[in-house]
Amino acid sequence: MLTEVTLSEGAETLLAFILRHPTASAALEAWCAARMPGQLHAAVIEDRVLAPGGDSPLQGAPLRYRRVALSWGGTVVSRAENWYLPDSLPSDVAARLLTTQTPFGVLLECHGPERRLLSADVTDAADHILDVRAALALPGRGDVAVVRELYAPALLSLG
Repeated sequence: MLTEVTLSEGAETLLAFILRHPTASAALEAWCAARMPGQLHAAVIEDRVLAPGGDSPLQGAPLRYRRVALSWGGTVVSRAENWYLPDSLPSDVAARLLTTQTPFGVLLECHGPERRLLSADVTDAADHILDVRAALALPGRGDVAVVRELYAPALLSLG
């Protein structure tokens, strides 16, 4: 059983690791692969068009909202909300977001994403130890998404 001190220290270590990667997907793949075999999988919970001018951390039109649960080896390691501008994405990425369960960050990897931290909080919630918000930009395209990522305590005990 992880103690509160260990949990907080582990969450801080995980946060530092995440911040060294261009996407949450890249960080999760590296973190999890070092601890047990598997593959990152996104189960899409919700994906819809948002009305312009709504209460969203990203403005533009058209605007989509995607909510996923990311798992590794059958264990949910993160839940994420993603507000994105499909017309600002490379066409292959926009199409695959609608037709696959591939994580957003995995689809962006070959396009050189840049991640800008908006906020990060270590939490003591039962279902997550980190609450991270970030903006993702692509070269020559500006901000294409804002994400909120909730990282599960299971990440500290994989393997």
